[in-house]
Amino acid sequence: MTATPRTASYDSTLDPENPLAARAAPQALADEARRDRKVFWLTMAVVTVMFLLLQNPYWVPAGDSEVYISVARSMVNGEGYRFNGQPVAMVPPGWPTALAAVMWISPSFMVLKLFTMGCMVGALGITYWICRRWVSPGWASFVVLSMATLSHVGQATFWLISEALFCLVTSASLLVAMHVKQRSAGEKGMQGWWRIALLAALCSVAVLVRWAGVLGILPIAAILLQGERAWPRMNRLWATCVIAGLASSVTFITLRSTLAGWETAESAPLTSIRMVDDDENDTAAGAEGSGQQLILADRFV
Repeated sequence: MTATPRTASYDSTLDPENPLAARAAPQALADEARRDRKVFWLTMAVVTVMFLLLQNPYWVPAGDSEVYISVARSMVNGEGYRFNGQPVAMVPPGWPTALAAVMWISPSFMVLKLFTMGCMVGALGITYWICRRWVSPGWASFVVLSMATLSHVGQATFWLISEALFCLVTSASLLVAMHVKQRSAGEKGMQGWWRIALLAALCSVAVLVRWAGVLGILPIAAILLQGERAWPRMNRLWATCVIAGLASSVTFITLRSTLAGWETAESAPLTSIRMVDDDENDTAAGAEGSGQQLILADRFV
C-alpha cells in the first residue's frame, strides 16, 4: 500500500524500546489496507451502477463519435485508416483502432458503449489511488464520486469519443510517475526499470489516443522534478523525465508526419487548377483578354 499522511502516521508508534508498539504498527497498517480496499471497491461499485444506468443499446449522436466509428468500420472492413474513402490525418489512430478491435468481437453499440464505460471506470479507479496519496479513503471516495456526477464524465461513458481511454491512460501515467518519484531514492541502477519503461509507453499511447497527449509530459515532469534542482543533472528522475518526454514528442512528430504524408500522397488537393486555352469553346466561354482561364475543380477530402 502506498504511504500517505494517514498511513505514515503509524510510523510514530515505532519505538525501538517498546516491542509492543513495534508489533502493533504492522497490524495497524494491515487494518488500514483492508479498509482502503473496502472503500475502493464500494466506490467503484457505486460508480459502475451510476454509469450502467446511462447505457442503452442504441446509437447516440455526439459529433466526434461518428468520425471514430466510421474510421473504425473502415479498418474492420479492410479499407485502411480512412473516413468517407479518404485517408485520415485529423485524429490519431489510437481510439479508432481500439473501437475496431472491439468491433471484431461484436459490432453492437452496447458492446462498444460498455467498453467505453469500462475505460472511464478504470480512469476513476486510478484517480482514487492518486487521491489516496494525500487524503483519507473517505475523502478519496468523495472526490471520485463527485467526478462521476459531472455531466461531461457521464457523457464520455455512452458517447463513443476518445475521452474515456485518454483519461485512463493519462491517469495511469500520473500514478506511475508518482511511484517512480517515491522510489527514486531507494532504487539504483536497473532496479525498477520497468516503471520507467511503462511510463514511456503510457506517454506514447496518450499521443496515439489524442494529440493533446503530448502535453501530458508537463504534469509528469512536475511530479518527477518536484524538489529537484532547476538545472538538469544526470540522476534517475531527470533521466526518467527525458525518456518520457522523448517518447511523447517522438510519437507525436512521427505520427503527424506519417499521417500527413499519407494524406498528401493519396488525396487530391482541395482545389485543383487547370489551364485551358480559349480555343476550347466548351470550357473557355466567357474568358476575357488573357487567352487563358482557371478552371477550379473542388473536391471533398
